[in-house]
Amino acid sequence: STQFSGTVMGESAMVNGSDVGSLVEFSFRVNMGGQPLGDMGTLAVELEWPFEVANGKWLLYLMKVFVKGESELECKPGGVVNPLNLTLSGSGRRRTRRQTAVDAGETMKPFIVEPQAAITLLSPRKEAYLLECSKGTARCVTLTCPLPNMTDSAEVYVRSRLWNSTMLEDYSNALRITVKGQATLKLITDKPTIRMDPQPVTFAVEIEPLERVEAPYELPLWIIISAVVAGILLLGIIIVILWKLGFFKRAIYYRVMPKHQGVKIRKAERYQFNLGFQLEEPQKKYWITNWTEMQRRYY
Repeated sequence: STQFSGTVMGESAMVNGSDVGSLVEFSFRVNMGGQPLGDMGTLAVELEWPFEVANGKWLLYLMKVFVKGESELECKPGGVVNPLNLTLSGSGRRRTRRQTAVDAGETMKPFIVEPQAAITLLSPRKEAYLLECSKGTARCVTLTCPLPNMTDSAEVYVRSRLWNSTMLEDYSNALRITVKGQATLKLITDKPTIRMDPQPVTFAVEIEPLERVEAPYELPLWIIISAVVAGILLLGIIIVILWKLGFFKRAIYYRVMPKHQGVKIRKAERYQFNLGFQLEEPQKKYWITNWTEMQRRYY
């Protein structure tokens, strides 16, 4: 499996293989079981390679195909492997056609996946895609790698690059992308009596978008200042409206102190019927006091 990320880059701006995208490598092992064919024929591995998507954009860009057995031999079908002449290393210079011929004898070094400049994919990841030539979702190119002088076993190595720009442009909302191809072992012979049924095998690579945790967004200073000023103005308007409605008027409370009311009783004249009209001896009278409390009032 591999991942894609980074930024879209045009084909004309690419110089190194790392400019294309992540490294994708396959190996196919052929075992003869100690029984070489001799002059009866030659085995060959035929690849149906998904090099483009259905709309013609690059998919798996072939960088190098070679065979390791009794010796190392580079398989170079014309116009199929590295048609843009991109450099295999990070030296930064473009290869010429003459340099391509020189590279046939160089030994393979351990493959190092160059780090990609990761970006956050903003589109939602929700779809799974299957890119396969038999289903019409990919375009394949056929290349054949013979296995000459094979005595025991051999391995076919296919080195390619995932075209990063195609993934970003067309599949940024993908949950997963599965790319499938086919490798077939065939016998090449001129003897009609010798036959071998083709032995196909399907290979696949799983591709996923590389997502990173998005950094917290920082608001510009002018937005913060504008929000504070707007909040202060809104608060002032609310205060004025409440003041107009009398919300801030204070209730006046007071209590009227009780008043003393005195009622003077006039001297009563008592008549004693037994004594006639003789006045009674005046008696001392008292004030009758009535305490009242005024009703409480609120303003």
